[in-house]
Amino acid sequence: MRLSSVCRFLSAAALAVACCAPLAAQQAITHYSSICVKVNPGREADFAGLLHGNIRKLQQSLADSGLITEWLALRAEIPMGKQARCDYLFVTFFPGLPAEPMSDEAFTAELHKAGLDMTPAQFWQPILEDSYLVSNTVAEEVTRIGGIKVGDYVVDNSMKMPDVSECIATEQKLWEPFAEARISAGKQSGWRIWVTTYPRGSMVKDSAGTVDIYPTWDSIFNTGSEWMDTWDKVHPNVKPADAMAQFDKQCRITRSIVYKDVDDVRAATE
Repeated sequence: MRLSSVCRFLSAAALAVACCAPLAAQQAITHYSSICVKVNPGREADFAGLLHGNIRKLQQSLADSGLITEWLALRAEIPMGKQARCDYLFVTFFPGLPAEPMSDEAFTAELHKAGLDMTPAQFWQPILEDSYLVSNTVAEEVTRIGGIKVGDYVVDNSMKMPDVSECIATEQKLWEPFAEARISAGKQSGWRIWVTTYPRGSMVKDSAGTVDIYPTWDSIFNTGSEWMDTWDKVHPNVKPADAMAQFDKQCRITRSIVYKDVDDVRAATE
């Protein structure tokens, strides 16, 4: 793979993340990109060292410079190993439109600004020895509530929607207030709706989806009576079975993957 084609791999031109600060659900659309990466067998420890070392230093510098808003490193938990499409998912929000890929000169300047006295080739060489790029997706986040922090778990629900606008409207009507109530009760950390921008077309399997963010591993699975109690408070006149029947007609979940936030950076707030 050419260096020029992988420089989008973990740089400001190719990353995107979910914001950690609580925000209103109605907001301007935010552009981001997600990078799916597989780690070569036997190189897990080496890659983790790079991730928490030079890669993190660069991303923090880019955030401090205002070139990205946030960067998040998500490690696959379910599934993992050979069955996992991605071992890591790297996502970063942009302050505006998705950034154009950097030239070697601009990237070198950013490396030096981050305190990394090396060339782009020297930066990428160990990363490419330890891992390879699977895919790069540009998307829009259309709804965001709650937050995320290192140690949280992320359930990414990809969907194929017959009508994207109808599905989003159903998500916002049924599940957004439910998520808000669970976040207020400490059962969840955050919730998102995303829509793929590129790639797009009939061959794209996942056109949109949601993200559920949990503070602990147990909170992913331990719903119990709390789930029903919260539903009855939020939607006292809607039976869960009726809601699911409506949801299944408009939003078809194709896969749900569990990740863990193992590292992140964000720009300082005033």
